[in-house]
Amino acid sequence: MTKTLTEQRLRSHRKKRKKRRKQLRMRRRENSKRMQRRMLARKRRSKRKRKKRRSKRRRKKRRSERERKKKNKREKKKRRQRERGRKQRKRQERRKKLMHNKRKSSQKRYLWRTKEQMLKMNLMPKLLQDLKKATLI
Repeated sequence: MTKTLTEQRLRSHRKKRKKRRKQLRMRRRENSKRMQRRMLARKRRSKRKRKKRRSKRRRKKRRSERERKKKNKREKKKRRQRERGRKQRKRQERRKKLMHNKRKSSQKRYLWRTKEQMLKMNLMPKLLQDLKKATLI
């Protein structure tokens, strides 16, 4: 079904007019107060959302940092305690050895002294007995 030139022109003209009207309507709508308010509200919302997301990320980051710090602190404390325990054990062992050696040497000395005393006592047991008797009388 062919159309005449005038019909085609009219059609294209109508089309153009329609398009133009649509554009004008859109522009008017965009420039209207209501639309501007809506756009601003949308902007605000998106800004708020962005802010929220950002703060959430920051909070998460801070929290993870805090937890990491706490963990490190705990580890440090444990390590220190282990080291302290090790040092204490070493000190105790050293002290034990020293005491043992001291005891040994003092025992030797004591034994030697007692031997000497015994020899002396063997020389004069009678005198001692006499002294005891004298004190009793």
